[in-house]
Amino acid sequence: MSSGVLELTWDLVCPSCRTASERIRALSTLDTHAHCQVCDLSYDLDLDRAVEATFRPPNAIRNVDEGPYCIGGPARTPHVLTQAILPGNGTTEVRAPQALGRYRLFVRGGPAAILVVTPEGSPRFDGRASEGVLEPARADVAPGALVSLSSDHAGERHLKIERVDFAEDAATAHELSMLPAFRRQFAREILRPGLTLRIARVSLLFSDLTGSTALYANIGDAKAFGFVQDHFELLSKIVARHSGTVVKTIGDAVMAAFGAEEDAVRASVDMHSQFPQLRQSHEEASGVRLKLGVYAGPCYVVTANQTLDYFGHTVNVAARLQGAAEGGEVVLTAELAETALREGWLPKDAPSQSFDAHLKGLARTLRLFRARLDGS
Repeated sequence: MSSGVLELTWDLVCPSCRTASERIRALSTLDTHAHCQVCDLSYDLDLDRAVEATFRPPNAIRNVDEGPYCIGGPARTPHVLTQAILPGNGTTEVRAPQALGRYRLFVRGGPAAILVVTPEGSPRFDGRASEGVLEPARADVAPGALVSLSSDHAGERHLKIERVDFAEDAATAHELSMLPAFRRQFAREILRPGLTLRIARVSLLFSDLTGSTALYANIGDAKAFGFVQDHFELLSKIVARHSGTVVKTIGDAVMAAFGAEEDAVRASVDMHSQFPQLRQSHEEASGVRLKLGVYAGPCYVVTANQTLDYFGHTVNVAARLQGAAEGGEVVLTAELAETALREGWLPKDAPSQSFDAHLKGLARTLRLFRARLDGS
């Protein structure tokens, strides 16, 4: 692709109408919140939901008319299932969806409630919308239940029932940050200093080497450093192959991020599978082993050392799991391990053990699982 044919911009997507409330040219201009004029709604900017990448030709090449044909049309807002006008100081009625699942009852201006459609739910929901609040905040309703909503507002409000799942085909800022090529080619796309933005879920992998201190002492800094660099190169290729990115290296350790737990676990299996071959190519490194920890959860993104980095409880736990691993092992939570074994992400015949651990800095004991994947 020729340079300058497409320009990268970022759309700030309203969680209610799912349209771009604002367009910016760089992540460095982001704030923690945005406002949608259509929904009269202020919302948090989550990198994995509210910030989407778009590529457009510059006006010098082609002037693209992006005006919507109908901003409220069903093709533009397919997540909206039912909508009505809620009269000022009045009441209106709509029907709950027939399909089972979670939905959001939303009133323009911000009041919202969760409707869970379940066979055991109530045949009727009675709610009231006041300034910034919709009560009750959650209700279980039967398929097709009558939803009656009253308003304390003086003017008319837009009422709708919508799906809460987000589109899977959007190129969000978080997904792009998982691509090593994006980090290389768009290195300037970083958050402004001091800004922290939330990600609902990210999978983190921490690695470290056992025996590396002795390696430096036995063969000297130059040879030992060469082996460590080769191991960084191997792990980086494996991380990229599994749709992840290396966030940073710390001494002999690697911190990598993935969009899905499956990718992180499969990457750990590949690392242990290929590391013995690297070790055999360096006879002096026969005593060095790789140890890994994988953990997933919510996280915060910041700019550190001119790159996107992560911090928070999830980072701390992932690092502690790596610390609990022995050479040749990966340590996961028991819950993630159960899923990984059931789905085939981990080999079922690998030597393994479940154990309880009270990790440094954590208030509660965790149920963990260790698998030995380096059979050498």
